[in-house]
Amino acid sequence: MLLEDQRFLHEDLERLEQGISDRVLEDPRHIRDRLNRDHQISGFLNRIQQQSNRLLEIYNDTEGLRAKESQSISTGDPFDEFYKQLDEIKDFHRRYPNEPV
Repeated sequence: MLLEDQRFLHEDLERLEQGISDRVLEDPRHIRDRLNRDHQISGFLNRIQQQSNRLLEIYNDTEGLRAKESQSISTGDPFDEFYKQLDEIKDFHRRYPNEPV
């Protein structure tokens, strides 16, 4: 699932960058609104830094999990790997039925 996490992090970074650019294009008239906008941008930048650090950990792949996952997907029958992961998800939801998604 590291590849899916990696895809999600890239997507989240793009959304955060878009949010920052939307906020920068706004030109609030009151100082209070400008301060609020700057705080929002600061929060977005902090989130970008956290997500980028997590993405960097995935790319560094110190434990070899990313390489192992891409190897398991690329060799053999891809449907076997898909159904194996699907069974793990279904098993988790059977064990924890009230867990929010």
